[in-house]
Amino acid sequence: MSVHLLLSYFFLGLTLAAPIGPVNSARIDKGIKNGFWHAWIVGAGSMIADALFMILVYVGMVRFLEIPIVQIFLWLFGGFVLIYSGVESVLRVNTILLNEYRNRDSLISCFLTGFIMSVTSPLSILFWLGIYGSVLAKTASSYGTSQLFIYSGMIFLGLTCWDFL
Repeated sequence: MSVHLLLSYFFLGLTLAAPIGPVNSARIDKGIKNGFWHAWIVGAGSMIADALFMILVYVGMVRFLEIPIVQIFLWLFGGFVLIYSGVESVLRVNTILLNEYRNRDSLISCFLTGFIMSVTSPLSILFWLGIYGSVLAKTASSYGTSQLFIYSGMIFLGLTCWDFL
């Protein structure tokens, strides 16, 4: 197991978390409205969803998700959540109050926002089932199954570093 290989998996996790998507947009929104900790908690919720996806792929859930009706349900539900959150953001665009008496979102609400957005996002589902699943299969065929947990941990460490940064 080389340091170069471990770093490549770490940077894979870091670069996968970095693009501005629904979760990172929600983090920016919560950070502007409520401060650092609320934005960080959105990311923590997303990380838990990512860990759930990693575990499901690891134990072989991909076969179940290849069923067409399951795919249609996931796409429709994920699309509904993303459209709903987008419309809600547009409708509430002029409601930001910048005084000390504004109501802050609860940390639990922020956590659930990150978790639900990540777990229902078609992009997240496709990534974790498609890309991570293929990376996992390639790693298993190249390096054996004994190292899968370590390499997956490096990907998750990259996600965690993005969340902290």
